[in-house]
Amino acid sequence: METITMVWSIMGFIAFITLFSLRDRVIRLERQLSDCGNSRQFQSRDELGDRMREYIGKRIILGFYEDEEDIDVLTYAENPRGGVTVIDCDEKWVLVRIDTGKKSLQKLLRINSIKDISSVIPDQETSR
Repeated sequence: METITMVWSIMGFIAFITLFSLRDRVIRLERQLSDCGNSRQFQSRDELGDRMREYIGKRIILGFYEDEEDIDVLTYAENPRGGVTVIDCDEKWVLVRIDTGKKSLQKLLRINSIKDISSVIPDQETSR
């Protein structure tokens, strides 16, 4: 009986590991499809890239797709002493400045990893 239990537990562990590699492959496939010109998702990403130009110089809060988050952006976006300000963008990348309260750092974010812009912090345009 213990042998059968051991065999099933090993098979379950192998299935568990296979599930994680399959999930990564699906995420990579979704990214490739979004980069393809025939995809509907590509059009929406294109529209987000165009709309991102409206937010240059404004503090925003970004929403990310699962497993594509940036910890600095999530940590300091809603911080009253800090924030995330869009500096520049093009069709594939967004350059943001992250103010931590003590220092500032700049990061490049992929448009494909941004799910939405959850809010624009009013009257917080910066002139640095």
